[in-house]
Amino acid sequence: MTTQNPNTLPNCGVYAVAKATGTAVSEMMDSFRNCFGFSKRWQGRTTIPQVSRMLELWDTPNSVKRVNGYSLERWVEWETAKGRAYIVRTGGHMQYVKDGIVSDQHMTAPIADFHWKRKRVTYVIEIK
Repeated sequence: MTTQNPNTLPNCGVYAVAKATGTAVSEMMDSFRNCFGFSKRWQGRTTIPQVSRMLELWDTPNSVKRVNGYSLERWVEWETAKGRAYIVRTGGHMQYVKDGIVSDQHMTAPIADFHWKRKRVTYVIEIK
């Protein structure tokens, strides 16, 4: 089942951390602004170290690793463990992945139906 998420801001990292911590996206935007000194005009662009740090601040242990060669679809099929959550970067975009379901600020769908399933995975944040 595919769900459309109405958010159009470039805040995929913020959205992924909010999903991972069970927090509202607006609250997580404020947390990023406060933690990293972003202005009120900041729209949500984040880096892997910022996402990992914010997860730690929300008491969500994680580990970061660089990945080469997999499409998002193949990575989800071959490298994920049932019940384990991940934040995955493909190019400059981040997605939250759990049990074969991929979410970003635009949509939530099984990997087979996800709109950017062919993009290459560059980083994985495994949530412990």
